[in-house]
Amino acid sequence: MLRIGNFLNRFTISAVLFIITIGLIANTFFSTFFPTLSWLYGLALIPLMLLCVWFAASLHDWIGHRSNRSLWWLLGLLYVIMLGAQIFSLKNFEISLVRDPFRTTVTGIQLAQHNLPQWPVYFDRATNNVPITVILSWLLKITSWTGLGELTLVKGFAFLMANGIAIVTLLAGYVTTKKVSTLVAIQTWLTFTPFLYTYNLHIFYSDSFSILGFGLVLLALLTIQHKNCNKRAYQISVITVGALAAFITELIKPNFIVVVPALLLWVLILWLRKTAISKRTWAAVITIILATVIAIPATTALKNAANFKVDTTYEFPMQHWIMMGVNPASFGAYSQTDVDLTAGQPTLAARKANDTAIIKTRLADMKPLGYLSLVVTKLGNLQNQGALNKSYTDGFWDAPHFYFAQPRRISELISIWMRVGMMVVLIFALIGLWRQFKKPTADGLLAALLIAGLLVFHALMWESNNRYGEAVIIPTFYLAIKGWHSTRLNSGSFKPRLRQGLALGIIAIVSFTIAAFTAGPVMKQTEATVPFRSYGQMSNWGTNFGYPNTMIPAHTTVSQVIDVPVAQQYLTIRRKANQLGTLTISYHDKVIYQNSNMTTDSMLAPNGDGATSLDYHFKPGKYTLSLTNNTDHAIPARLQGAPFNLQQHAVTGLATDKHRYFIFMFSTK
Repeated sequence: MLRIGNFLNRFTISAVLFIITIGLIANTFFSTFFPTLSWLYGLALIPLMLLCVWFAASLHDWIGHRSNRSLWWLLGLLYVIMLGAQIFSLKNFEISLVRDPFRTTVTGIQLAQHNLPQWPVYFDRATNNVPITVILSWLLKITSWTGLGELTLVKGFAFLMANGIAIVTLLAGYVTTKKVSTLVAIQTWLTFTPFLYTYNLHIFYSDSFSILGFGLVLLALLTIQHKNCNKRAYQISVITVGALAAFITELIKPNFIVVVPALLLWVLILWLRKTAISKRTWAAVITIILATVIAIPATTALKNAANFKVDTTYEFPMQHWIMMGVNPASFGAYSQTDVDLTAGQPTLAARKANDTAIIKTRLADMKPLGYLSLVVTKLGNLQNQGALNKSYTDGFWDAPHFYFAQPRRISELISIWMRVGMMVVLIFALIGLWRQFKKPTADGLLAALLIAGLLVFHALMWESNNRYGEAVIIPTFYLAIKGWHSTRLNSGSFKPRLRQGLALGIIAIVSFTIAAFTAGPVMKQTEATVPFRSYGQMSNWGTNFGYPNTMIPAHTTVSQVIDVPVAQQYLTIRRKANQLGTLTISYHDKVIYQNSNMTTDSMLAPNGDGATSLDYHFKPGKYTLSLTNNTDHAIPARLQGAPFNLQQHAVTGLATDKHRYFIFMFSTK
C-alpha cells in the first residue's frame, strides 16, 4: 500500500512538473502578436525572465534584513499602489465589451430591472451562463440602494473580485509560511504585472469566480490542517467558506467539478502513504465535495426559478465542446467552423450524432501521436497568458491619448510583461514541485492535484482557452512560494549581487536590441497588412442569436457623432448584409463617403452580418455616421442597444429605441 501511495504521489508530481514545463515553454516562445518570431521572443524574454528571478532572489535577501513592522508598511504601500493603478485603469479605459460577457451583463441588468420579457436565444446555446446572469441580477438588486448606475455597479463587482483574488493569494501564501516576507513577494508580483489590471479587473465574468473557487478551496484545506486551527467555531467557519466557494463556483463554472476527483485522489494517496488525516480535514473534504455535487441539481433549480427553459431548437449538445477540443486545425480552441457544423443540423439529436461522428473521425485521423501533440499544444495554450489583456475586449471607446497613439505597441508590451511574470511564477513553481518530489507534503500534493485536474481535463477532451488555465493561478502561486522559500539562491550560500543584476540587465538589453533589429522587417510587414483594432464600439449580440433589427421609419435619417481621438487608417462598420438605405460618413460636416448600394461591397462578417470597410486616412476630430431611409416604408438596420452607454454619443433620429449605437471599429497599422 505504501509503495502504491508513493508511486501515485511521485507520478502526480512528475505529471505536473511536465505540465508546468510546457507552460513555461509556451510563455517563453509563443507570441500572439507575431507568431513567426517565436524564437526571437525566446531570445529576448529568457534574459529578462532571469533578471526577474535575480530580482526575486535579491528581494528575499533584502527583506530578510527588515523588521516585520517595516515589511507591513511596505506591503500596505504596494497594495495601495495596486489599488491606485486599478482605479486609474477603470476610470480611464472604457472597453468595447464583446461576446459572452456583453450578453450576460446586458441580460443581468435587464433581469434586475424586470425588463426581460424572455430569455434571449443565446442562452439556449450557452446554458452554462444562465447562473452567472441570474447571480449578477441578484447583486444588482441587493446594491440598488446605492443609487449608482448598473454599469458602475458591475465594474465595482469586477473590482471586488479582482481584489478578492489578490487577498486569497496573499492568505494562501501566509498560511503556509507565516512570514510577512511571503506577502511582500506576492504583492510585488501582483502590483507590477498586468494580471489584475486588464481582463481580470475590467470584465465581470465566470473566470474570476473560477480563480476564487480553486483558491478558496485550497486556502480552506490549508487552514484546516494547520495546528492553530483548533477552535470548533474557527473550523466550522473555514469549512463553510470552502464549501460555499465550491458551491457557487460549480453553479457558475461547470468544469469546477474536477475538484471532486482531485480531492478524492488526494485523500486516497495520503491514506495509502499512511499519512495521518485529521477528522477536521475529513470533514472539510467531504463537505466541499458534497457542496460541489449539490450545485449540479441546484443549477437546474436556479434556471427554473428564473423562468429559463431551454429551446432545443438552438441547444448545443455536450459533444460540441469535445468536438472543438479535438480539432487540430484550431489547436483544440474555439472554432467558428465547428459552431457552424453543429448549428447546421436540424435537431438536437442530429447535432449529437453529427458531433459524435466528427469526434471519432478526428481521433482516428490524428492517431495516437497526433492526439498527443494536440494535448501538449493545449497544455501550452492553457497556460500562455500573453493574450489575456485582449480577452473579450475589442478595442476601447475611451482611453488616454497615449494609448490611442500607440495601441499595438502598448498591447504588445503588456502581453510581453504578463508572459514574463508568468515565467517567473512557473520557474519557482517548478522548484517547489521538485522539492515536493524529494520531500512530499500533503499541501503540495493538493495544489498539484488541483492544477492537474483542471488542465488535464481541458487538454484531453474539452475545448481550451488561456482564460481557463488562469483558474489555477493560486495553487500555482502556492507552489511558487514554496519554491521561492526553499531555493538555495536565498538560503545564504549565494547572495545576489548588484554586478550580477547589471550583467543580466545588459544581456537583456542586448537581446532585445538584436531581436528588435532582426524582427523589424517582419513586424513592419505584419503591421502594414494586419490592422490593429483600437477605437470604436463593437459590442453586439451577433445575428446568430436572434437580436431584433432596429426599424428606421420612412424618410428618416439616424446619425451618431463619433469623436476620433487620433489618426486612424481603417474603419469597419458592421451592418446587415444587403443593407437598404444610404450610408454616409462625414468629417466636420463634410461628406467623405456615401454608399446607396450596399450589396456590391458586402463583406460577410463571421456571424453572418455584412460589413463596410474603408481604407482611408482618418484625421482626428468629429465624424458623423448616418443611415438614411429614402423609401416610403420602414427598413431594418443593424444597431445595438444596451441598458448602459456603449459610446460617448448614441444614435439620434429615432423616436423610440433612443439608446442605440452603430457597430464600428477604427484600426491602425
